[in-house]
Amino acid sequence: MLKIMLSPSVDLSMSPSLAKVSIQVQVDQFSHFSLANHSSPLPNTGSQQLFGPVPEVGDCFYVGSNECFAKPLDSLTLNINWDKLPTNFCDYYAQYNQYLFTQELRKYYR
Repeated sequence: MLKIMLSPSVDLSMSPSLAKVSIQVQVDQFSHFSLANHSSPLPNTGSQQLFGPVPEVGDCFYVGSNECFAKPLDSLTLNINWDKLPTNFCDYYAQYNQYLFTQELRKYYR
């Protein structure tokens, strides 16, 4: 809905014309959306395993919203907060990386 208010000094003996209209909308903290990953739909509140319980390379998650994605977007920003973020990824994944390296060596030297 658009309401146009003219000042009392406008001469209405001639029809006024509208030269330009620009409307910008910014939505913050939008909560009506759905989440899913390759294995199931996810609740859109609280902490979630977006990439599933055992993430693999290529896993993804989906965000859906009829209200949001049925309209043209200029930009979209998602803020994702990682629960219990490790302070050092090298230390956190050291044993996992060593395991992967060992598995690769076993395949190579069979």
